[in-house]
Amino acid sequence: NTGLQDAYNLAWKLALVIKNQAPIDLLNSYQAEREPVSKFLLLSTEWATRAIVQSNPTIKFLRRHLASFATSFDPVQQRITNTLSELNVNY
Repeated sequence: NTGLQDAYNLAWKLALVIKNQAPIDLLNSYQAEREPVSKFLLLSTEWATRAIVQSNPTIKFLRRHLASFATSFDPVQQRITNTLSELNVNY
């Protein structure tokens, strides 16, 4: 979804600028809007990867038991779904 959102964000801005319906400065908002999304994506992916590949027995125990407990709640499942699908990205 990140690539699609990047393309959509830039496409509508380019279209308006090309049609002279918006100033060229509108294009400057692309990076300001999308960079935080990219940084969050990279950080959360790194964190999740580290949590999954961790071989420490304590971390493994917590991951196995705490994660299954936490994800048994609908609000947690919804938050995870929205975060992974990037449906919660707003400007």
